[in-house]
Amino acid sequence: MKELKRLRIEFVIVVMGIVVVFLMTIFSIQYYSSQKEMSDNIMKALEIAIDEKDNQQNNKWRDNQWGGRPEDGQDMHTPEPAMDDFGDRFNRVSVLLVRVSEDGSMETVRNDMFYMENSYIEEIFEATPYSEELSKSSDSGKIVHGELSDYSLRYGIKRDETDGYIYIAYADVSSDKTILSSMLKRSILISLGVIIVMFGLSIVFSKKVLKPVEKAWEDQKRFVADASHELKTPLAVILSNTDMMMKSKDRNSDRNGRRLDNIKIESERMKELVQELLEIARGDMSDKEFIKEDVNFSELVDEELLVWDPTYFEAGKSLESSLDEDIHINGDPVKLRRLVGILVDNALKYSCDASTVKVSLSRNAGTSNHKKNHVIRLAVENKGNALSKEECNKIFERFYRADKSRESTSGYGLGLSIAVSIVEEHKGSIRAESDGVNTNTFVVEF
Repeated sequence: MKELKRLRIEFVIVVMGIVVVFLMTIFSIQYYSSQKEMSDNIMKALEIAIDEKDNQQNNKWRDNQWGGRPEDGQDMHTPEPAMDDFGDRFNRVSVLLVRVSEDGSMETVRNDMFYMENSYIEEIFEATPYSEELSKSSDSGKIVHGELSDYSLRYGIKRDETDGYIYIAYADVSSDKTILSSMLKRSILISLGVIIVMFGLSIVFSKKVLKPVEKAWEDQKRFVADASHELKTPLAVILSNTDMMMKSKDRNSDRNGRRLDNIKIESERMKELVQELLEIARGDMSDKEFIKEDVNFSELVDEELLVWDPTYFEAGKSLESSLDEDIHINGDPVKLRRLVGILVDNALKYSCDASTVKVSLSRNAGTSNHKKNHVIRLAVENKGNALSKEECNKIFERFYRADKSRESTSGYGLGLSIAVSIVEEHKGSIRAESDGVNTNTFVVEF
């Protein structure tokens, strides 16, 4: 079971790897897109502030709108200037705008960040390398952007050739950083929650996903054990009889003759078992379409029943049939004949003494998922020990014997497994039914 445990661990690792990569991709895209949008908004707001430096009316309205003190006599309900959603969104960014004269003196033109005192504005101005930034730019009319990390400020610098002033616009990015930090923490918490939930679900799902593998593994182990057990008995008989013959002084005695008969019988049993095992293996491994031809299934079943009639007579049992005529099917006649023989042989072995086995073949009487007018139903009914519901499901497993009487009956428990392979090749279904009293019925539908 170590292999199954390793497969479960690998399954969980793969699932969790997919979940982690998916979450990282989603939240990274969300984080960086939000960061870029905020950065673009601030840069655009800085550019708008510098370009609208002479719009005093708009500055006054903005001061009133965002908490500034109105000038004496100014109407608080002054109509807002015409502005589309795009411009309004960027003008909502709080901006500090200063202008620098040629002698290096600084004057505040606009201040939306009213918490900043003059001394603090001067400190920010002193920390801004505006001369160096402008010297790096080859285009004198272009706004140069930078950041003061210590003050959580972004700035834009532009030299106005018309009036000779240098304009510097500042925007506070501390709130954006707080939002991004909160978004990052929230994303991490959500990711951890999802990872924990998916880890638990992957463990549960790994059991369900690998359950067929576990069943196949157990079936293989049981198959090998059962096959070994079935082969062990005839081999032991053959070896013991051979040893006794070799030790015997008179190899032509009657006793040695019986030993030779035992060897022959057990060798034939082994041959039969090996042939059935090979037939099952071919059915399991075959992925090629077998040759199909039009088969008169009614005639095929009738002919096969005639072959078995003497065997039933010798066993003191009878075989009755009710077959619809001219039922045709596309399939392999050899395998279909083998299927009928397996079901009839199984009914003979496990039916009561002096009982009657009934075989019926009909059309339009099925319960499968096929269309009703396409259903062909073959049923073999016998009287015997009733199968339980669990036994009806397990009876088709290899080497399975439903009761002690079956273990004492000749055979290896492989016939019905071969029947399943033949039915599946012909795209049909097979099942066992029981009335719970004394009647068992094996039903095949195409």
